[in-house]
Amino acid sequence: MNLMATAINRDDDYDDYDDEEMDGQQMDGQQNKDYQRDDSMSESRINNLKLNNNINESKSMSWLNNTTTPSMQKYGIGAQLLMKMGYQQGKGLGANNEGIVNPIETKLRPQGLGVGGINERIAKNDESDADMDSSDDEGHKTTTRISLFEIIEELELRDLVVPLKYKQLSDNGTNESIRQDLQIELKEAFEKLTLIRDEWDSTDKNERFLAFQAKDIENRVESETLELEAAKKVLQVLALTAEELTSLTEEEKVEYVTKKLQILITDPCRNYSQVRGAITSLLSNIIEALFQDFEIDDAEIIKPLTEWSLMYREIEKPQSNHIGYFDSLLYSHVYIQLEKLLQSDSHAKVLDTLEFWLQAPILIDPYTTIQNRLNSELIIPFLKSLIAKWSPCNGPAPIYLIDYIVLLSSENNSCFDALLKDIVAKYVSFVDYNHSDFFWNQYLMKLVSKQEILDELKKLREIWIKLFQQFIPGDVSSIENTLKRSLLEVLSVKWSIVDISPIEMFLDIVGENDFFDSEQILAILQFKVFNTWLNTVSEKKKDPLDLVPWYTEWYSKFRYLANTYGQSHPYILSLFDWSIQQSLNRIESDVILLPTLNGTSTPLDSQIYELLSTMKDQNPKQNTNGIPAYQLMTSFKDVVSNYCLANNILLIPMKKYHSRLGHPLYKMESRTSRLWCYFEDDVLWVTKTPSFESADYQPLSLDDLGANIELKRY
Repeated sequence: MNLMATAINRDDDYDDYDDEEMDGQQMDGQQNKDYQRDDSMSESRINNLKLNNNINESKSMSWLNNTTTPSMQKYGIGAQLLMKMGYQQGKGLGANNEGIVNPIETKLRPQGLGVGGINERIAKNDESDADMDSSDDEGHKTTTRISLFEIIEELELRDLVVPLKYKQLSDNGTNESIRQDLQIELKEAFEKLTLIRDEWDSTDKNERFLAFQAKDIENRVESETLELEAAKKVLQVLALTAEELTSLTEEEKVEYVTKKLQILITDPCRNYSQVRGAITSLLSNIIEALFQDFEIDDAEIIKPLTEWSLMYREIEKPQSNHIGYFDSLLYSHVYIQLEKLLQSDSHAKVLDTLEFWLQAPILIDPYTTIQNRLNSELIIPFLKSLIAKWSPCNGPAPIYLIDYIVLLSSENNSCFDALLKDIVAKYVSFVDYNHSDFFWNQYLMKLVSKQEILDELKKLREIWIKLFQQFIPGDVSSIENTLKRSLLEVLSVKWSIVDISPIEMFLDIVGENDFFDSEQILAILQFKVFNTWLNTVSEKKKDPLDLVPWYTEWYSKFRYLANTYGQSHPYILSLFDWSIQQSLNRIESDVILLPTLNGTSTPLDSQIYELLSTMKDQNPKQNTNGIPAYQLMTSFKDVVSNYCLANNILLIPMKKYHSRLGHPLYKMESRTSRLWCYFEDDVLWVTKTPSFESADYQPLSLDDLGANIELKRY
């Protein structure tokens, strides 16, 4: 700043002023006199102005009081002041009336906007334009005077000395009339002072920047000096340690290294930027020996590791998703330790060791080191190799994976999803009838027993499905849907050979698992087993000699199924009884209607599967008459037949037809009564008349059937 002030005082423009004026003290005295003279002159002018106003006031008072005149309304207080000074409306301004005749109209500017902010020129005639140009010149002169005064103030606020001639020039510019040459001087003075102000600002900015750079260099020199001193001390400690460790025992080494570590984490060593690397270099000389016989319950090993970790934390805090020097040093040894345990197939020891490293206050960031890095680099690849060798019913199931998931997984960690998907793929192959690993194929080839299959499916339902639902819920449906379709395939019985093993496998599987409810099981057995068996009965009728032994053996097998599974599946006993009754009726007559689905009594597996899905969505699974939902797909005749079977009523086809209507006729007979009937849509028509072929029939509900069949004895 002082340099800039000196430069201003030496400016060439100031030399001219020094030649013309007195020395510094004379100039100050003369300036004060000029200011006093100006003040007295101003006071004299004010008194004269007051006197003239008093004289003119009496002349124009009557006009001033009339504020409704056009001039007052249009030109406002400006016209009022002119009238006070002797102006007469319609005449020119000045003593000789040589001035303008038409007054300048007033015009409001927006708030806060000064002169020149808007275009105030009013184009009426050449004379008014000339007057407005003159007014613009006056505004420009005023702006120059004000700007010069402001730039002088800015320079003085910066402690710069402004020559007296510029101040006087600014004061002279306050006169009402300014000469053209004075206006030029004002402009030149303003430009020079503005240039000086800008140069001073630039110099000041450079000076402050240089001061900042100097301070920064000073700080860096100080920091590098400390760094150099700390580096020398660290090197001294490391060199001494390397020399003395060779002569110490293992126990002495641990104590010695601990003391040296305490030195490295205190001043001045801790100021060394590479001190963390120096610490790990110091510890690497002894830590390998500790891990050779490492046991998680060995206090002699755990204690020094804990002490070193606590000391190391003084110079490095945990950083998210970043393994520091200390953890990196331990990681390599922990990796080797766990790798040996994994190869020994001792999952219990591996899990205990992992839990130790996660809980012990040794690692700075155990989550990043163990759950993230070690898990992804060692644990996951090893478990993946084990799962690749396993398949359902072939070796122990990888239940141990659950313990690893519980210990090592986190909310944002999906590293185990890939392993779970591998297990899903294994089970999908196991329950898919299109795959070579399908459990039914393995059973038929005697590779696995039925109990092994049941045990594996039980694990699937009770363990794996629950685990899949938690981590990969989208894959659960693929297993369940594939198994349901495959169970329909299992029930594709070859009826020429009396073999109930498919039915047993189906009932055992659905009994151990809740893949299907009771209504769905009934529908599957109805359409997949007993309808096809009843159709086979009709074919076997063609050869009575072949029918009798074949039917007798199947009848025996069905009774065995009823006795074996009746307790666990009580709802299928009625279906067994109904099927036996229908088989007898079919042997006597071919006029037997079986339950149908989409117009066929033996629908495709895809149609049955679609029916099962519909039944699962249906709630409740009964219609308004209490008939099971799957039986709504059958004929009404089957409903009546089931009712008769449950109430010890024989429903026997007569092999005759109604003489007028053509419907097949049936006989209902109990131990004490009988009647005849036929079916039309969903209505039961009955008669008690022995001439049943031509008798009149009456509709009858199932609720009234029992009472009517007991009315008459024969």
